[in-house]
Amino acid sequence: MKEIIFIMWLDFLLSLGFFFQKPPELPSHQHDAVEKISMPTIYLGGDIMLSRSVGAMTKKYGTKHIIDGYNPFHDAEKNSIIFLNLESPFSENDRDTHERTFSFASNPRNIEVLSWLTANKVGIISLANNHIANAEMEGFQTTIDTLDKAKILHTGLSKGERRKFIFVRVHDRKYCFGAYTYDGRKYFDKTKNETWYVNSLDDAKNDIFAMNDMHCDEKIFSLHWGREYKVEPTDSQVKLAHFLIDNGATIIVGGHSHIFGKTEQYHGRPIFYSLGNFIFDQEWGRDGCEPGMDCIFDEKLQKKTVPTYRGTAAKIPFPYDHIGKSWHWDIKVGKMIGEK
Repeated sequence: MKEIIFIMWLDFLLSLGFFFQKPPELPSHQHDAVEKISMPTIYLGGDIMLSRSVGAMTKKYGTKHIIDGYNPFHDAEKNSIIFLNLESPFSENDRDTHERTFSFASNPRNIEVLSWLTANKVGIISLANNHIANAEMEGFQTTIDTLDKAKILHTGLSKGERRKFIFVRVHDRKYCFGAYTYDGRKYFDKTKNETWYVNSLDDAKNDIFAMNDMHCDEKIFSLHWGREYKVEPTDSQVKLAHFLIDNGATIIVGGHSHIFGKTEQYHGRPIFYSLGNFIFDQEWGRDGCEPGMDCIFDEKLQKKTVPTYRGTAAKIPFPYDHIGKSWHWDIKVGKMIGEK
């Protein structure tokens, strides 16, 4: 069944009240395969969860059932850079069921979804979030191995020593990407005598200077932070975002709230405090407004809802001087996901 994607331009976001105001150590990955283009376009998306009901549907129907007709980046130019946040680690012991668990683990075969979204483009996945440790050490290793095998770059999770960020080189310009989360820390695997690192928000404060030392031309930060189901950022979020831009960051893109959040233009640089969900099974948001959650009035449903079922993305052309566009759509895969 082909999904219908309702794309709405920046005017729609504006109508909802969202606005746009005018290391010495080497990173873990280096990608030099984009020399064919003069300047890249970066596409940003929100949280992806391939476990739970999403995974259950791929088990029943295959990944084609999810991805057919569902690609909000369908018009992205070849060799664009796509930066997304993966909330579900890959694991051989998956939790791809309709059970409403908050501990995620996705079967490695679901990498096909990410491969589809990033086909003919440079895919970069943020792994720094509050669910990356749900499958423990096996999940860490399986996630890294699965992404590496698919030739999809990743940042925010590392083994042995903390790797600060990665960069993509385009015509001698470095585009550096780092990912960080509010609960980032190190994990020790006693069975293998290995230490894993999930980048923390405090690490971001240091890594901006490491990016400067590495002569990164553009510095893009993915930050997993803030309050769930809230549009407005906290004071600490604003302070951190401003600190990073004051010290050279180009773009700040946030996640964790599961709904699209406030956007700010600070010193000419965009801050997306949250891009909400990208692929998730939170269809319950359509049912109506919930106490303590920020809601919108859905014209189609003619009622207030929690917009967990709406995806959000942004297009950033370089050299950067404006946001190319921002848009959002109904995540119609959710209707299939709710199937039993």
